[in-house]
Amino acid sequence: MLQKLKLERDFSQYNYLSLDSAKVNGVDDATNFRTVRNAMQIVGFMDHETQSIFEVVAAILKLGNIEFKPESRVNGLDESKIKDKNELKEICELTGIDQSVLERAFSFRTVEAKQEKVSTTLNVAQGDT
Repeated sequence: MLQKLKLERDFSQYNYLSLDSAKVNGVDDATNFRTVRNAMQIVGFMDHETQSIFEVVAAILKLGNIEFKPESRVNGLDESKIKDKNELKEICELTGIDQSVLERAFSFRTVEAKQEKVSTTLNVAQGDT
């Protein structure tokens, strides 16, 4: 299942799970996972629905690992670019989103006012938020 979800067994590889608040002593994650999965079957989740939920959770874990780097543009302003596009590629495979669309969403902001759209690049600080 981990391979299908493009995940690593070592949870410390994921920024969201390596936070101190993500660790709870005395909790057996494997047992809890089986309990949740069984409960999903009992309440009528189909296998493909359960898989879709796991894919969304995997994509969220990977989103937490996206890092940005500044890249200078011709006009001298910095633009936010994704450091490692492999994480982005895997997120897109899990969610079915076109990679160029998601990358643009991390790098540009579009404002629409009175039927006119203006796109501006985001810098690294803006991309992180």
